[in-house]
Amino acid sequence: MPQTSENNDTELPRSAHFVGVGGVGMSAVAAAYAWMGVKVSGSDRKICGSAESLPSVFGKLKDIGVELFPQDGSFATLSKPELIVVSSAVEEDNPDLVAAAGIARLHRSKALAAFLAAHDAKTSIAVCGTSGKTTTTAWLAETLNLMGEDPVMIGGGVSRRFKSGQWETGNFKSGSGKFIVFEADESDKSLLNITPGATVLLNIGTDHHDESELARMFDRFTSQTECLAAESAAAKAIGLDTLPNADFAVFKKNSTRSQTTPSSTWRLAEYSPGKATMELRRGKNQKSMLQLKIPQPGRHSAMNALAVLAMVDALGLDIRRAIDTIPKFKGVERRLIETGQAPSGAKVFDDYAHNPDKIRACLEAVRESLPAPSGKIVAIFQPHGFKPLEFMREQLFHALEKTLGKNDLFVFLPVHYAGGSASFSPTASEVAETFSSKGEKHYAYALTRDIAREILAETTSEDAIVVMGARDDSLAQFAASLACHSPKKR
Repeated sequence: MPQTSENNDTELPRSAHFVGVGGVGMSAVAAAYAWMGVKVSGSDRKICGSAESLPSVFGKLKDIGVELFPQDGSFATLSKPELIVVSSAVEEDNPDLVAAAGIARLHRSKALAAFLAAHDAKTSIAVCGTSGKTTTTAWLAETLNLMGEDPVMIGGGVSRRFKSGQWETGNFKSGSGKFIVFEADESDKSLLNITPGATVLLNIGTDHHDESELARMFDRFTSQTECLAAESAAAKAIGLDTLPNADFAVFKKNSTRSQTTPSSTWRLAEYSPGKATMELRRGKNQKSMLQLKIPQPGRHSAMNALAVLAMVDALGLDIRRAIDTIPKFKGVERRLIETGQAPSGAKVFDDYAHNPDKIRACLEAVRESLPAPSGKIVAIFQPHGFKPLEFMREQLFHALEKTLGKNDLFVFLPVHYAGGSASFSPTASEVAETFSSKGEKHYAYALTRDIAREILAETTSEDAIVVMGARDDSLAQFAASLACHSPKKR
């Protein structure tokens, strides 16, 4: 049953219409509103044909009572909601906005803030940073759930654990406990509309904004939070001190944050595939070494686990119980998912990586899976927009030159265009040609996915194939289509 809010000083609307409800962030908030008893409808440009052919997110929304419409303004002929919820991607000439003239409008981030305010007796936990937000949000929510805390989760990806329950859509999970775990998006700076009770700050790297601008944004976002678990370099970037060799530091607010020193620090002391040793320090003399299993490949996965433990520590919960749950993490769809084996015997992976740091981490994790040192990686990357590709092209080149092996191949697909205004420059072929001319590694461009498929004919059972890119659901299907055999169970 939908939940009623407690200590509610903020009234949620009786009805709300979400424009672009198929977006992973938008659908999560729509589900949260429906859980609260709000009459929710939504539209999306993907809703234009048979319901059977729609992505699974729409089926999940329908199951919890969300009424779906094509994005043509037709919803307004049947209902007049109190509120229209939009994201930064929705343009003013959108047919739904034209049809909704005179109806109050709210940005998705402010709609999320209203949901949090309606649950002000709970502690809201924001997970932010350039890379790793979605996985860490799901991992923290899973950890708290397995510890018996039953949190609410509002995420930016499909959790494999939380997608089959009555009020679980993969990116939303209902909960009766005292915590709400949510992913805070920095891409349009809309996270500044939210004031969390606790925050995980993962890292600061080049993506939607330069690092100095991101540091200022995250400084402002975390300044009001009561406790903060921050990656050390990110903590320093926003003006906080931490200890030498620490990877994460936990800060608890005193009278002002400028007086705050770390209450504890965490360090990834050792890492090897599948296991890690974490060092926890409290004060000058108290040190503990904690052993735990890591269920996903890649050093970045161990760092995500470390972030989860640091936040559990910041919340004052039982760290030993959290360590027992870490290996049970089921992961998130499109985050290094092994889809099977290609006809050549090469393992095939699907990943959401779309910026230099995420692509580097993905490639390093895939390399761990190679059955022999002589094996190579064939990476197929679809940039998620022209502006992002232009913004990151230099950083991406340097990341690839450092990360790719001498026999690896990095294949660009055409830039994904989702509609709206765009510069249509640079093209992926131009970037691939530039990288090839000045780099020492191997780059290629494939005009179509069929051409990319032909490139894979040269792989062997010692190799690995990874499909990377964001914002395009069909990439997961493409990765699955490359595999003729299901992955072997571990």
